[in-house]
Amino acid sequence: MHRLHALTADLPVYTSRRNSNSVFLACACMGGQPEPWTLPPTAAQLHSLCLEVAAIARSWGWTAADITI
Repeated sequence: MHRLHALTADLPVYTSRRNSNSVFLACACMGGQPEPWTLPPTAAQLHSLCLEVAAIARSWGWTAADITI
C-alpha cells in the first residue's frame, strides 16, 4: 500500500470538488495478456484496500455500526 496524501488532505482533483466526504482508492493490478482486465487484484491487494478503508472510516469517527451498506 502506498498513500500519496494524508487522510485529511483536501485535494481539488479526481472529481474537482463535486463529491464531498469521499475518497479515491485505486489498485494497480492490470497486466493480463492479451486482455489487461483479466488479471484481478491479489488477496494481498484486497486485504490492503480493506485495511485502508477501515483506517479512513476510523479517522472519520465511524464505528462498525455506522456502516450499513
